[in-house]
Amino acid sequence: MTSLKLSDLLTLKRTHCRADDKSIRKIFELIASKFSDSSGNEQASEIFKCFAKREALGSTGLGNGIAIPHCRSKHTDCIKGALITLKNGLNFQAHDNQHVDIIFAIIAPEEVTEAHSDILQAVQDAFSDEEFCEKLRD
Repeated sequence: MTSLKLSDLLTLKRTHCRADDKSIRKIFELIASKFSDSSGNEQASEIFKCFAKREALGSTGLGNGIAIPHCRSKHTDCIKGALITLKNGLNFQAHDNQHVDIIFAIIAPEEVTEAHSDILQAVQDAFSDEEFCEKLRD
């Protein structure tokens, strides 16, 4: 994949700063609402289930306060991202036991596999830059 920028995956609608949610469930509900279109609660509920099912397979907490929850869903026709920063960190069961305060969620169409993996790697690479993460936190 050629030089992906996180901004290629984001819109203003799918960005939320300093969320004050107190559980991963509430964060996944917020993420699902960011990815759902105007068709309402049923779609958001299905997207929520996709993220919760993926998280049940293993934590998407990378460490250093970063989580990258991701899933594939029939409720999207292209790969999209959502950026959420948290007012207070949440325990995502990351390997370093550090609470997560930056979340970059990714949703991809069900049939997309390689591009999803490439984007996931590009996002992980971007969030390994400590200076970039500090700017987001500020």
